[in-house]
Amino acid sequence: MGLIRYRDLSLRIIASVLAAHFIVVYGVEKSFFQILLTPIYYVAMTASVTIAFILISFVRWVYIKLDRKFDWVAKPLERTALQVLLGFIAPGILAFVLAFIYFSLRGMNILKTLYLRFDYPIILLLILFLNLYYLAYYFYGRMRIAETMVPNSPVIETDNSGSEVKSFLVNQGVKNLPIPLKNIAYFFREGDLNFMRTFEGEDFVVSYSLDEIQQNLKEADFFRANRQMLVSRKACRHFEALPYNKLELFVEPNYKLPIVISQKRNKSLKEWLN
Repeated sequence: MGLIRYRDLSLRIIASVLAAHFIVVYGVEKSFFQILLTPIYYVAMTASVTIAFILISFVRWVYIKLDRKFDWVAKPLERTALQVLLGFIAPGILAFVLAFIYFSLRGMNILKTLYLRFDYPIILLLILFLNLYYLAYYFYGRMRIAETMVPNSPVIETDNSGSEVKSFLVNQGVKNLPIPLKNIAYFFREGDLNFMRTFEGEDFVVSYSLDEIQQNLKEADFFRANRQMLVSRKACRHFEALPYNKLELFVEPNYKLPIVISQKRNKSLKEWLN
């Protein structure tokens, strides 16, 4: 399934402003209009909005990077551990460092302020909620992708002789799209579904099994890397040696999990690429 696009710039900006305002005015016994007339409010807001936006963007960046190699569904334990470390602890440390720099620039010792007692726990709580937001965004995104990828029976279009596959006709919503074979990077299995991925990174659900697809393709053009992957020659970037005479194949567009070639298929891959 395709990677989730976390398109939320406007929300990040709004959240940064609201979070910064809350942190700045927390515990201040003045009315909202009195606070607006205080010059130091705008200095604190400028720094706090900047810090908040950096922290939110950092957590978003962590999600994007971890989604590529440690999918929540495929590797739940590893992902949870890395998410706690990189998505919560790391931004928590970053928040303290940025606040330390801010207070230092103002000639203040952060340890002698109320920051650690009042502001910092709230910031950690906001970081936790931020992680939960992106977690919900992730599963909502998967649901939306699944809705647009209703399993279909793609029509395999051949040439006039009927011996060579030219394209796959797939459904995307109400549209029927012919996907030329030359545009298909690889076919892969995820869970109970089979997908094709184009070189543009678009995914389409197919109802054929990988075995059935393989039977309709030329061996010179597509290689059966393992049970879960059928790869186009043009998608192959390089391979690297693994222990026990196995290989790891790297493809473009990138696949989120390692593509491991077994010892038995090792020689076949090298011969195929040559």
